Amino acid sequence: MNSQKAYLARNTSNTQTAQGFAMLVLLGMLSSVAQGQQFIYWAGTGNEVRRADPTDVVGTKQNVFSLSAAALNTFKVLQSAGKLYWSDNDGGHLFRSNLDGTSVQTIMTAPQFYRGFFCLAIDQVAQRLYFGLSPTDNEQDPGLVGYSNVDGGAPHIVSNPTGELMSIDVDHQGGKVWWLTSGRQIQSADLNLNNVQTVVASGINTQSHSLAVDPVNGKIFYADATRIGRVNMDGTQMQLFNGTPNGWELTVDPAAQQIYWIETPKKIWRSNLDGTGLLNVLTDSNQVGDSFLGVITLGPGPAVPAVSTWGLTAIGLLILTAGTLVLRFKFVSSKAVRQAA
Repeated sequence: MNSQKAYLARNTSNTQTAQGFAMLVLLGMLSSVAQGQQFIYWAGTGNEVRRADPTDVVGTKQNVFSLSAAALNTFKVLQSAGKLYWSDNDGGHLFRSNLDGTSVQTIMTAPQFYRGFFCLAIDQVAQRLYFGLSPTDNEQDPGLVGYSNVDGGAPHIVSNPTGELMSIDVDHQGGKVWWLTSGRQIQSADLNLNNVQTVVASGINTQSHSLAVDPVNGKIFYADATRIGRVNMDGTQMQLFNGTPNGWELTVDPAAQQIYWIETPKKIWRSNLDGTGLLNVLTDSNQVGDSFLGVITLGPGPAVPAVSTWGLTAIGLLILTAGTLVLRFKFVSSKAVRQAA
């Protein structure tokens, strides 16, 4: 009888061990998180950075944080690190923070005679920042273009004699950096800012302020006061399609094959890359921007639980082990009852 009790106790202990193992596996799975889909981040004259799900056509807004710096010139998200980068308006500083606005750092300061970082792009693969610096006099003066590490270290800055940079983007796979100048020319360089070439010398509206690269289809998009334009990366086949009045701040989502922009002062729009499927994603009761300002970028949303491959494998093994132990326990229990009777 004592041996039977000991056996029952041992099997009970094994079952409890299996249950404990199950809890550890589940906790491990829940601690293994994956980033959700892309979210829209935007800010305007009030410097209140907000976030919304672009698939939510109702435009549910989530207040994220407010910036204490002067009005924004630009901001971008470093996807892998979950970091937000932005520059202040004429303050001459480049900042970095978490996506909720905590842990703000000043990572770069504009050189003398340059008022600030007017445009910004991030090479998500090489972990490198690209930026355009605005001269203090006027936008027809030579601008500066540069790059640095994502912590602001090892900056490399060169002059751009054709004018100030209005907008900049990067295509790591194609090995090119692209920018729009104050003279409304589109230029390119290699990733080290060598071999500068003028790709589009004329034909772009003087009110164009924004450029975005579509690396998948080999297109460059630009926006003026009323329309969205696109051109091949070699400068051929310039096309225009309807946008919205006061279009500003283009950003391309290559995975979804869509493009987003701000219609100042209160709306964010998107369309397919051929101009079809035009949709007002949201209208913000607070100003998204004014005639000179409005910034938008795409970045990760809240982390969501993800079941990894090892998690699925562990679940299978757990079910098999726990099931075997339970069956053994029931068999021994019933045998012990019969013997006791």
